[in-house]
Amino acid sequence: MISWSSLEWQQLPRQVPVSSGLFEIVGTVFDWLVHLVNAYMLAMKLTTVEVILGIALVHVFINVLLYNPR
Repeated sequence: MISWSSLEWQQLPRQVPVSSGLFEIVGTVFDWLVHLVNAYMLAMKLTTVEVILGIALVHVFINVLLYNPR
């Protein structure tokens, strides 16, 4: 089984305790919530044009990275 919550994708033993998986899920949800709160607070400081421009730039950079022929 692979732990998708970890950046290292560690191989986990077959018999993983339930509490270990639960902590992993709670930690991932906490991480998502922190990112959402930070994005919301940052968006409150920006104008609508700046938010749209930022989203567009992220979209362009992600496409450049993902579709780079090298």
